[in-house]
Amino acid sequence: MSKRKIIKIILTVVLLLRFFLPFLIFSKPLLALFLSLILDSIDGQLFYFLKFRWDQYNTVDKLLDFWWYLFIVFFFWGKTTFPIAVILFTYRSIGQFYGILAKREEVYLFFPNILEWFFFATLIFSKAPIILLLAISILWSLFVEWLIHKSNAHILSRYLFHDEILWKDKRKLTSEKLPT
Repeated sequence: MSKRKIIKIILTVVLLLRFFLPFLIFSKPLLALFLSLILDSIDGQLFYFLKFRWDQYNTVDKLLDFWWYLFIVFFFWGKTTFPIAVILFTYRSIGQFYGILAKREEVYLFFPNILEWFFFATLIFSKAPIILLLAISILWSLFVEWLIHKSNAHILSRYLFHDEILWKDKRKLTSEKLPT
């Protein structure tokens, strides 16, 4: 079996896992978050290996993110933090859809993923004041967005695949061939 075929199979499995994984949030929220973060951090490399354009990858990735964020909002249903989750979800969703339509990665720096980190903070520091959880989530999400979308630090992907993603103009790939 060719490497391209193997990578296609792996990508299919990763995408299916990203689709079904959110259901785990209701029984094992931390595990669901951890697995979601891992899968989200490697799928770009798989799209890159298969020579998809950045905008193709970005659309699929952001739609799967949106799906995951819906489950986070459902997780908060009935909790005092639910209205905050809805606001953070709406804010990020606006940025994601604008980023998909405008095909501009920098958009995510202005619409950071505060929701996911707020979810994490509420799980870990459940007794902390909400304002502190929000502050931590905002600061961390800004750092993470900068790390991903400005510095191009694809740390986990680089570690696992020993390759660097170089979406040169965000519409064409710079990779000449599939890694050996």
